[in-house]
Parts: sequence; C-alpha cells; structure tokens
Amino acid sequence: MAMRSGAYPVKDTDGDDAPDMVVHTFHVDGMNGSLSTRIARVSGASGMDIDEKTFIGALAVEYPAGNLTADGVPDSIIAIYQLNGSMSGELEDDLMNITATTLEAIDGQGGAKLWEQSFDGPAMAVPLTDLTGDGMDDLAAYLIRYGEDASITNDMALLHGSDGAVLWQKSFPGFMAIGVPGADQTGEGLKDMIIYKVEGSEGVETVAVKGDDGRQLWNRTGMIYLPTDLLGQELLSFLPASL
Repeated sequence: MAMRSGAYPVKDTDGDDAPDMVVHTFHVDGMNGSLSTRIARVSGASGMDIDEKTFIGALAVEYPAGNLTADGVPDSIIAIYQLNGSMSGELEDDLMNITATTLEAIDGQGGAKLWEQSFDGPAMAVPLTDLTGDGMDDLAAYLIRYGEDASITNDMALLHGSDGAVLWQKSFPGFMAIGVPGADQTGEGLKDMIIYKVEGSEGVETVAVKGDDGRQLWNRTGMIYLPTDLLGQELLSFLPASL
C-alpha cells in the first residue's frame, strides 16, 4: 500500500525557472507492516523526478530549515525515524516505537548533505535564527522523553546550523519546553532565546537563556514575554492554543 503526501515548493534546481517540489511517498509492506519512505525532488515545470532518496524501514520527513549556509538559499532538514515495529496510526504509540532519530541537513542549492546529527528516541529540529553570530540560522532540537507514569516531556538542544554540533542541551523534567528566538538580553549583539516551560494546560514558566551557550539569564512564572523586535503573531504561533 502506498500513500503520497502533499508537496511543498523549493528553489529551482534544474534550470527551468520554475520552483521545484519535494514530494513524500510512504510505503507500508502488506506482509510485515514495515514502513519505507521515498522523498523525491520534482520539477515544477514538467512534474518529472529530478532526484530521489529512499529510506528503508524508516519514516522520513523533509522540511524547510532556514539558511544553514552562507549562500542565502533556504536549506532543509530530513528527519529519519527508525521504528521498532510497524506504524499503528496512534500518535503516542508510534512515538514510543521510534528508537532513534537522524537529522540530515540538506543544501537547498544543490541537494548535497551538509551534516547529520543523531539522537536516541524521537526528535525534531526547528529553525530559529542566528544565535551565534556566524550569519547562519541555528536550530532547536526537541528530544521527546517518556516518564514512568506515561507522561511526555522533552529535552531541548541547540544545534549549530553550519555543522550540526550540539552547542548546549537542557532537560525539563515534568514539562514540555518550547523555545523561540528572543531579543539581545545581554547587550552582546547576539539574539538570545526564550523558553516556555508548559505543565498541563495551566502552568507556564518563561525562561530567558543566552542563545549561544544556554546559560539561564532569568525566569518568571505565569508570564508570556514578547520581544520588541519580533512580531507578536509570529511568536504566538509557537505557543499552545490553550494559552
């Protein structure tokens, strides 16, 4: 059984002056239920495949990841999830079946792999902005953790956009943590990060950390902080609807 997901446009790479598309095809083996993923870059003008990658026994998703090189062309991340067993269709069960995640950064200009980083269990990387001053976007990696009481929390790591190195990592026992770019809280000329620690539908704590090394600057309970140099709607789009 095969299922084709929606596509999204990317920069023209085959010289036809039309944006290309990235298309995912997921195949579930009818005999053993194993999953494989095909990711193809498709010509926007002709609909023909330009190139493709196949991931056997894994769920793989490619998505935009900001600018990870100095060329100004948007790049992407392929998140490759290794599964222990087959997909059930239930989100919580399927997350628990993910044994490892590999994040591959892909050059938007030519499609070459820039770097890769691996984590145990499920993880995803979200583009932020340049927090280190090298002119390239960095990424927040969310590492999902399961408690003995079946609760779900997450650790957070900052990945250096240019090479995928883990610059810092924090744990938030009992909380889900959401990080967004903040203003320059230290006056050093670099943007810092605002982390929202969410507990259930009510408890919220705002933590400001130094963007390049994760050092905590301050924290406030029950406060939502809107940096003046960010659009409020852009920031609020990251927050849970319950807030």
